[in-house]
Amino acid sequence: MAAKNLTDTAVKSAKPTPGAKAATAIKDGMTPGLYLMVQPTGSKSWVYQYRRPSDQKQAKMSLGSYPAFSLSDARAWAGEQEALRGRGIDPKLEKVRLEDEAKAVEEAKAANDTQTLQWFWDTYYLPDHIERLKQPEAEKLYWSRYLSQIAHLPLTQIDHRLLDGLLDQAKARSPHQGYKFASFMKTLWNRMCSEYRYKVLNQEDAARYLVAANTIKTVERHLDERELGYVIAVIDRYAMANHPSNHQTFALGLRLILATGCRLEEAMGASWDQFDLEEGSWTQPGASTKNGRPNYLLLQEPIVAWLKAMRASAPDAQYVFRQAKQDKPLNAFSKSTKLLFRETEQLAKADGVEIAGWSAHDFRRTITTTFQRLHHPGTINRVVTDEVTEALLNHVERSTTIGSRKNYNKHQYMHEKAYALRVWQEVLDQAKAAEDARAAVRGSLDPISRTSKQRKKAKA
Repeated sequence: MAAKNLTDTAVKSAKPTPGAKAATAIKDGMTPGLYLMVQPTGSKSWVYQYRRPSDQKQAKMSLGSYPAFSLSDARAWAGEQEALRGRGIDPKLEKVRLEDEAKAVEEAKAANDTQTLQWFWDTYYLPDHIERLKQPEAEKLYWSRYLSQIAHLPLTQIDHRLLDGLLDQAKARSPHQGYKFASFMKTLWNRMCSEYRYKVLNQEDAARYLVAANTIKTVERHLDERELGYVIAVIDRYAMANHPSNHQTFALGLRLILATGCRLEEAMGASWDQFDLEEGSWTQPGASTKNGRPNYLLLQEPIVAWLKAMRASAPDAQYVFRQAKQDKPLNAFSKSTKLLFRETEQLAKADGVEIAGWSAHDFRRTITTTFQRLHHPGTINRVVTDEVTEALLNHVERSTTIGSRKNYNKHQYMHEKAYALRVWQEVLDQAKAAEDARAAVRGSLDPISRTSKQRKKAKA
């Protein structure tokens, strides 16, 4: 017998089957799968019955009681479920999915207030990335100076406009700081939306379109023999000064950098336990080098001699190039760099020569360039090969240019590096001898540097 279309009156007056112990199901002829269930007690509810798309087995789901849900409500609801089934979707499973999704949304809304920028920084970014840097001072400065202003905000409320305002503050200080700060924010938000995408609600890269002019230019500076002579003379002048100062410590550090080609931070952060002065060696641990690779160097006698003298004058010190007032690595170089350059500029002007600015890193480029032009007499064979130069400078070679050498060559070049340092020391000695000859003609020049007491006395 065909099911009849239910009416509001029929639903209201529906009765259970007399003597029935289970609910009486009354099918609606207008809506496929919709049933009015009348309990023996007389209570009524709506049920949708269907066959699951996956296996065609009977299944059902409930809407709720009548009259809380009217006939029209039930028909609309059952129609939605039938439409899902028609598309091959199990209505019951879809209901569970939507409920889980709604729950996740509510939980996300509740968590949103706690997922602030400060929370992300403290929980993930600071311990996972910043604390692992060898020199995290710049990143910590960007945080304290700029990002801390919005640290209390939920990540989902931080947009491009807010970050661009902070970037304007950095640009106002200097274009270089603006460029570096923009790069820092791009990296932070990129990692937030990729590496931490399953832990962070925010998936909007607010830093993606930040713009700051690139102020970092490729440097091609290297020193010729005359310039090396000027630099050696100035370094020696400050290194052998009678009164200790940070300028003197910096000059002593430059001595080591110039003699070995090491990086500035590798020299200035060196501790005495890295040196074996009896053997005349310096072992740079991987933790102190830029690329994380240890580097072993057999030093030349002039370097070993003045290192022994330094050690004798401070036998209890931990660091080789320490600050004037405490046993911590010297970490401020800008004033000393400017002072020493002005001194080299003065020497050059006295000889009628102009000299361009230089930095400690230029020594590495100078060593490489010098080794490229040194050949065995009558041949095109270089005195120091590229492999030895790279090993000496502890430079990571690019696999795109050297084939399999990077992966398969594990030779440490200990003796070859010692030979290269001996060749380089001869170059330095020649440059110094040439400068000594010029100084004999030029005469001595007064140093530019004066102590604060000397400046006060001059003013008086």
